[in-house]
Amino acid sequence: WSVLSQRRVLEHYLDVAARLRQMQQVAWVCGLEYDVDDDLLECDPMFASVFGINRTLDLPHTLSGLLAFVSAEDRGRVTEALTVGGVQSRRWRLHCLRANGEVFPAELALEFRAREIGTGLIANGTLRDLSEEDAIEALRRRADTDPLTALPNRNVLTRLLENEGDRRKPAQGLAFHYIDLDDFKPVNDTHGHLFGDEVLRVVAERLR
Repeated sequence: WSVLSQRRVLEHYLDVAARLRQMQQVAWVCGLEYDVDDDLLECDPMFASVFGINRTLDLPHTLSGLLAFVSAEDRGRVTEALTVGGVQSRRWRLHCLRANGEVFPAELALEFRAREIGTGLIANGTLRDLSEEDAIEALRRRADTDPLTALPNRNVLTRLLENEGDRRKPAQGLAFHYIDLDDFKPVNDTHGHLFGDEVLRVVAERLR
């Protein structure tokens, strides 16, 4: 009974580990653990997938090895984040480098804990590839933004009015300002559409 019970526990944890790996692949996130005092870094195999490394033997094992996968302008921030311990979890947005030199946005999340034996700190963290998230956000901004003025477009106005309509009671009214740009057509006719576009951009900036 004891052996069977232990086997069930082991199978449970193997199943949890498999689910975690699957979630990592979906979220494109890798885990790491850094011993601040001994400068020892452990990265899980997902690091190789995120950074395009062919062999898990090439995973970084020190802070300097990790910094080789971080863009030059963010290396100081990552060094400070990993070496200056704290009690609260923190997150940083940075730019990382794949093995082929491609730059991609990422989020580093860290939490520090005390060593089980001796003194010092261990940093546990995740490094998440934000490329797909940023691409989706860029598409959303393009769908909701006027390309000339960068102001919210009709899609945003429609959503706002629908949300307000759902939120308000039937007896409540709704008002909004309508701003008209007088004498704009002569600008285009006299100076051309490029000049007219510039006028619209300036007006948009003043409206902000």
